[in-house]
Amino acid sequence: MNLFFLTFFIYKELRNRLLRIIFLIINYLKFIFLFLLTFCEEVFMNNFWDRNCFKVFLSHTFNQESKQYVSQLKQELKFYGISCFVAHEDIYPNQEWQDKIKQALHQMDGFIALLTKDFHNNFWTDQEVGFAVCRKVPIISVKIESDPKGFISIFQAVINNDNVSTQIAQSFIKNDKMIDPYIKAIENCTSWDNGNRLSKLLSSIGKLSENQKERLRLAFNDNNEISGSFGFAGDSRYNNGKNLVDELNRLSPESSYYYAFNFNGSKKEIVKIDITSVF
Repeated sequence: MNLFFLTFFIYKELRNRLLRIIFLIINYLKFIFLFLLTFCEEVFMNNFWDRNCFKVFLSHTFNQESKQYVSQLKQELKFYGISCFVAHEDIYPNQEWQDKIKQALHQMDGFIALLTKDFHNNFWTDQEVGFAVCRKVPIISVKIESDPKGFISIFQAVINNDNVSTQIAQSFIKNDKMIDPYIKAIENCTSWDNGNRLSKLLSSIGKLSENQKERLRLAFNDNNEISGSFGFAGDSRYNNGKNLVDELNRLSPESSYYYAFNFNGSKKEIVKIDITSVF
């Protein structure tokens, strides 16, 4: 009889322990599942921006006439390293769109207002402008059919033309957060024409870190599409004859070195010369 009770006790204890282990495993798997679900939602559903880009909220009224213009402007700005949030493109149909717009407004690095004739009469665009003003991010107005009014009238406005994306990028490049995405675009440049387009932002840069200067120098030396473009290598038809060396020296006024062009065989390169070793 004692052997029976002992066997039953051992069986019961092992069963309880096994059930506890199974319970712990189920809870652990549930935690992992919820974590992965949240992660996937964050990455695939709430990630409005391209990676390593300057994040811009593009505020506009929604109508069929402006839809194509907004999409085109978004693609043109991506060329310079600017990722735009456009509500009708970047929010999934089953998402709470107001929450997603607020999330994008919280995450943005800059703000663009597309001033169509109905912009100032729209409740949502008015709210978006107020949000951008309160966050003190760089604000640019694009005059399409209307002039800036209210708070945004004190901020820079550009005229809508074939050069509007370049004008916007030239303004945003004055912000520190825009520099690294712009340099990345230079490093990945795939043609001389694109290099000439990218070079138009150089004179608008206000400051660079030592690391950023070195990245630009190496991008010129390593990417033939950059060293072969007149905008970076220098030509009177581009940037008033200024080149990357001129701009790097402009941004290094009190340094103990200067930049210069040097030919390595037939290849044009930029070298960094220590002034103390020259004199």
